[in-house]
Amino acid sequence: MEGEAPDDTELKLLHDSAKLLDELKTSIPLFLYKNVGSPRPVKIRKLVKRSNTARLESLFNTFLESPQLLDPILRDVLEPLVSCFKDYIQNHSDLYSRWTTNDESTAEPLPRALCRLLYTLCKVRGVKVIVNFLSNEPSMLEPVLDAFEKWNPERDEAKSNSIRAIDELTWEEKFVMLLWMSHLARTPFDLASISSSDPRRDLSSQLPIPIPLGLPDIACRLLALGFRYIESNTKEQEAAKLLLVRLCMRPDIIRFGLHEKCVTWALHSLKFAPRDRQDDSVYSKIGRLSFLAGFFSGSDSTVAARFIDPMLHFTHEMISSSIDLAKMMNESAVVRKSVMKIYRSCAMHLLFGRFAPGIIEVDDYAALGTTVDHIMNGVGDKDSPVRFAASKALSMIARRLNDDMALQLVDDIILRLQQDVVQGKGESKDSVPLDPALFKPNTSSVDPLQWQGLILTLSHLLFRRSLPQNCLSTVVNNIATGLDFEQRSSMGMSIGSGVRDAACFGVWSLARKYTTAELLQVAPSTIPTRWASYKYKSIFEVLAAELVVTATLDPEGNVRRAASAALQELIGRHPDMVPDGIALVQIVDYHAVGLRSRAMSTVALQAAGLRKVYLFAVLDGLLSWRAINSPEVAVRRQAASTVAHVFDFHGCAPMTQLYQRFQSSKDRSLSEWHGLYLALAAAVRHSVVSVHYAERIIQIISVSNSAFKNDHVYLLRGDAPLSSDDLTKAGKDTYLVAEALCTVITALGKYSVDGRLDHHKTILESAVKHCPGVPMRVYSDTAVTVFNRYTTSGQKRLLNEWLIEIKERSWIRRDPKTGSLIDHDMQLLYGLLIDCLDDYSVINSRDVGSQVRRGALHAIKTLDRSPGWSHDQRAMVFAKVYGLAAEKNDQVRESAWSCLGEFPDAVFCKKDRKTMMAKSKLGEPLSTSDSTYFGYLITSCNHTLLRESTVRGLITSASSGSQSLVCASRRAIISSFETLSSQVVDQFYSILLDIIQEAIPDGRLLRPGLEVLGFLLDVDLDLRLTDNISAWTSLLEALPSIRQSTDLRNLEANVRICAGLSRYDGLRKQALDSLHDFLGHRYPKIRLAAAAALYVVEPKDQLKAMDLSGSVPRIKREVRALYGDGSGLEGEVQE
Repeated sequence: MEGEAPDDTELKLLHDSAKLLDELKTSIPLFLYKNVGSPRPVKIRKLVKRSNTARLESLFNTFLESPQLLDPILRDVLEPLVSCFKDYIQNHSDLYSRWTTNDESTAEPLPRALCRLLYTLCKVRGVKVIVNFLSNEPSMLEPVLDAFEKWNPERDEAKSNSIRAIDELTWEEKFVMLLWMSHLARTPFDLASISSSDPRRDLSSQLPIPIPLGLPDIACRLLALGFRYIESNTKEQEAAKLLLVRLCMRPDIIRFGLHEKCVTWALHSLKFAPRDRQDDSVYSKIGRLSFLAGFFSGSDSTVAARFIDPMLHFTHEMISSSIDLAKMMNESAVVRKSVMKIYRSCAMHLLFGRFAPGIIEVDDYAALGTTVDHIMNGVGDKDSPVRFAASKALSMIARRLNDDMALQLVDDIILRLQQDVVQGKGESKDSVPLDPALFKPNTSSVDPLQWQGLILTLSHLLFRRSLPQNCLSTVVNNIATGLDFEQRSSMGMSIGSGVRDAACFGVWSLARKYTTAELLQVAPSTIPTRWASYKYKSIFEVLAAELVVTATLDPEGNVRRAASAALQELIGRHPDMVPDGIALVQIVDYHAVGLRSRAMSTVALQAAGLRKVYLFAVLDGLLSWRAINSPEVAVRRQAASTVAHVFDFHGCAPMTQLYQRFQSSKDRSLSEWHGLYLALAAAVRHSVVSVHYAERIIQIISVSNSAFKNDHVYLLRGDAPLSSDDLTKAGKDTYLVAEALCTVITALGKYSVDGRLDHHKTILESAVKHCPGVPMRVYSDTAVTVFNRYTTSGQKRLLNEWLIEIKERSWIRRDPKTGSLIDHDMQLLYGLLIDCLDDYSVINSRDVGSQVRRGALHAIKTLDRSPGWSHDQRAMVFAKVYGLAAEKNDQVRESAWSCLGEFPDAVFCKKDRKTMMAKSKLGEPLSTSDSTYFGYLITSCNHTLLRESTVRGLITSASSGSQSLVCASRRAIISSFETLSSQVVDQFYSILLDIIQEAIPDGRLLRPGLEVLGFLLDVDLDLRLTDNISAWTSLLEALPSIRQSTDLRNLEANVRICAGLSRYDGLRKQALDSLHDFLGHRYPKIRLAAAAALYVVEPKDQLKAMDLSGSVPRIKREVRALYGDGSGLEGEVQE
């Protein structure tokens, strides 16, 4: 089904993960060590092949979408990598600089490969997870720092402009080693106890701040690296920022006041001035801002207190600044995320009390309110990282607030959620205040990005238990609303999955952080439910039903899994509160809902079979945007099938919900009508529907125009003719609705529809007229159903109407099958079948004629007898079918061959049939694309009428079919002509010449006839042309009329025919004149083909030396000079 590729990939990865993990565990030792598995001592590799590194990177990247699958082997993989890195730094550090450029294309030093793999793991599994596996031995800090400085020394400009140094580090190496040093900088020992006693060099010139007296040398070197790479525009800036933050937060560094100098330097360098150049300072300012965000986030309130006012002043100034650089920074999501972190840290420090713990100054309340407002605006930011940071910040701030202030914050969030929300289910367009107890809100007009941020904020508030108990009901109501949120962009892409994912996190947090007693205080009536008539006993039933629908029917795989995890948490944390909880959680398993088709067709039905509460929730979900109203046609079809199986659990009672959907007066999209009609048809076919509901369904189909205000009903009713523009505007969905509606009519065939039968006939006829894209079988099944409902007299009248309409409009040719049902007006039926067998129409580049011919063949097969047809008419029908058995279309050819095998004896001469049956062994398996098959057809036709029809079909297979078909048919022609009598072969040629002259100048069979004739003349079957010289002369006289054609294949075949006829006396001069004329043709390709043919017939060196790529007048003059004025050339042609 459509949209299934991402889920299929995830399931395939889950299936293959064990094999991939085993491959990783096996490959890592071989990658790192020599002599693995041999009796010789194992040694660490100094160089590794780049291809091996790339292979391991590719294996790790395979888990990018499901990184948790790496967890079982993460320690087994990382410990050898880190151990080898340590070993290399401690014992083989000098070998790095010995790496020669000759090895660069195929090999690289081990640290470079290790850093590439470690960075890939950071990208896949996350920096916070991987950094915990790095060595935290304090003794490793200085060796890693020494290796970094040795492998990546400072270089002057002259050297940097020269050829790249061998020992220059890549950005992956810088990132990983800086990250490792930032991890080691958390050591609890003073850096003075780790640092070497002798300073290596004076670093004061490399630092933008004065070095405090007595600062350990190792701290100075780390600061130099941090300040150097904080200005970088690549990934190492992130690690350098972390290194500086860790240094400034160390107690032994704080005693030197280094943190104040670093923060003051960052604030001073971030000041905007009109002279700032964007290309020189934007990345450096981003790095310094991220350093400030990290420092304020992790520092103590007593340390950060004096910097709160300058930080808030700077952030307000940057947001409101009109300087180009500030505007450019504000457009960066990284900058806005850092600002959210700074606001969060400042608010937390203000709430803690910057002068005394728990004491907040009056002025700080104003600053706190402004800060919270800025964070609240960030909740609706266009970039997800900013929204996530703002949501987390608000939840952390709310936890420090008192109940009154926290309630105000929650009220503000709820108020923003209610903006642009309209009355339930979209039945009213008037905006009204949202009453959760009465309406299910319609969120089609809200901002989806802001809703994601707000729902995520509520979820974080639940996760941190930052909510007052009295507002829990309102929050849970909005979380439940978020589970059903959906919007689509103007391009048709879903933009609501983020809201549903955040809502699943909210339910998970609610179940995890709140007790059963607290949740029981939330009345289920405060939450809009899917089935209003069902009385939910507790909030647990409501949430379980919503999660079941989301986990089984949501289009996004990550949302289905999130809902499954939330359901498992709800059932596990609150035992005996969810009905059939254990069975439910076993059905709606995390892995079972991975594949959408399985989740909808299997898991949803199993869950619906447990209890009535889940049954009606699933049915309502199936009839909503997730399934029946999905933009994907395949999903709607599967949803309709699933709806039908729901009736197995509760009889016909669910039909009420389906009926109510049809009775709704709101405007629906064509896709939703398509899904509803499919569901209705599937329900009727699958279930034993009572007469009461059958009458309701019939009423739905026959409802008045006032109840349906949609274009498709206007179209199907045929109230007024529609123009081609109307049909183009309606598009594919109109065809789908017509198909579904006809399917409903077919499904209702077993019920009495007295009084509405003519209306169903009108729907069918209107759909056939205006919707040619519907599959033929749908219309034919509906036509048979409608036809069988009429009485005998009604059937005769209906057949007359359809046959007359077919002759006049040719719009129901695809269903001539109905003509075999009664013996009435067979002359009209005969004319219809002949027209259908000759239909080669193409509509909008679609071969409609082949469907018409197949339909006519199917109708002929159903004929048991042929009253009213003369012998000539029977022979004509058989000849048409015989010719179709030789045509190029594979499906038509097979249908015609099958039709010949079952053709009634009365339709054609018994002697001919016995001959054909004896030669071809009709009825046995035989490929209709084999040369033997075509040979049977050629040698079995013993009448002129059959031969003419055979030639008409055979030349299409021998010219424009597939390559294998062309070869098989031509081989059959040659072998058959060698065995047939000369009189029969002459008759075949005469028929072919007549077809060509009939098709000139641009008939359908012109190209096939020319190409097949050119082929036959090329193979030179020793034709006796003198017996019918007048016909060939007439052909040569007719061929010049197509020389001005633009069809190159026709022109090339014309050249081949003239070349072949030039070999026969009596036609030679006329054929050569035609070839001379082709030498002056406007197309160079045709001139070259004519020259090649002439050189074979009458070789001349002057012709070989002639330049045929020049101007046409010059070429004509040269041809006249070569062949004389009687060369056959027409007048001069302008260049």
